[in-house]
Amino acid sequence: MKNRTIKIISLILWISIVEGQTGNNPCEDKRYLQIVEKMDKEGIGSLSEPEWKYYKLKDRECVEYNISLKYLEKTDERKQVEGGRGIVGLVIALIFFGILIF
Repeated sequence: MKNRTIKIISLILWISIVEGQTGNNPCEDKRYLQIVEKMDKEGIGSLSEPEWKYYKLKDRECVEYNISLKYLEKTDERKQVEGGRGIVGLVIALIFFGILIF
């Protein structure tokens, strides 16, 4: 039970962090896109060392961001299929139950 609770709390925190980063898409970073365009036109050998490091950093962030979005989309689809019977529904029910009691 304790292990499951920790997993649920971790998942909620992770999702809230990802949701908070919406609008801060590393794939749309202006400098990153300029470097990608330069690589497409002139090849990878045309990049300076700082450009290469920045590209690697933002490319990794972009991949992680896209994976997070896919995970959230699957989670949303699953919630729709379940009809809201997940933990969110339980929390809402407990809140309303608490309001009715007090």
